Amino acid sequence: MPTTLTAPVKLNPSKTIPVAIRIDEGGVWRVGDTRVTIDSIISRFKQGLAAEEIVFRFPMVSLGDVFSIIAFYLMDRETVEAYLAEQERLSKALREETGLRAKAES
Repeated sequence: MPTTLTAPVKLNPSKTIPVAIRIDEGGVWRVGDTRVTIDSIISRFKQGLAAEEIVFRFPMVSLGDVFSIIAFYLMDRETVEAYLAEQERLSKALREETGLRAKAES
């Protein structure tokens, strides 16, 4: 039997839910006041982990923060995917530069 509400529910369409993203001095998107990147959260989400499992792997991040990051990703995939692609490009360039430097020093 479906549950019915006995009192009217008033929704406030102007109410917003904060997203726990902090952009650090290097332009990296981090979860709240932690050093955990949203890359870490989103990659685990894409792997199929539930929010609770993500919190288990990153105990310094709250469940609410993980849900807010996932919600932000689902509502604005284009922006988040563009950021993630840029982070991957920068990471690859740094790995190549580091590899070239290591070869030159050998």
